[in-house]
Amino acid sequence: MHVITDSVSTFHASISSQVNMMAEDRSMENILIIAPPGVGMLYTVEETLKGRDYEVIRGVHLDDRSDAFARLFLNRSILVIDEFAALSEGARSAILMGTQAGKMGMIILMNRMLPGDYSGIDHHIYLID
Repeated sequence: MHVITDSVSTFHASISSQVNMMAEDRSMENILIIAPPGVGMLYTVEETLKGRDYEVIRGVHLDDRSDAFARLFLNRSILVIDEFAALSEGARSAILMGTQAGKMGMIILMNRMLPGDYSGIDHHIYLID
């Protein structure tokens, strides 16, 4: 799914639709959402996932060395971050391996990806000015 829109309501409806679709896929263990701060992502995701067995991991900073990022791979989790390129090489590799194995879904809300192989990542939703 590729959505480019200047409508905030279309943007959030697209996010909700994709999160819902991924959450219904029982083989998909984790969902990673790359989103800029201030676009209401956590609210949209939490509303979409009410009653489902996913944990929304919030408050993860890319320089954070806590176990929050590791929890993504242990539980059925959704992690919202704002800068994939700032993650360590090991974290990026783990994410890409998870997506290519079909165990992790990824939604990209801004074009902030480093060059590389992103096969398996096919949901891009952009909100333009």
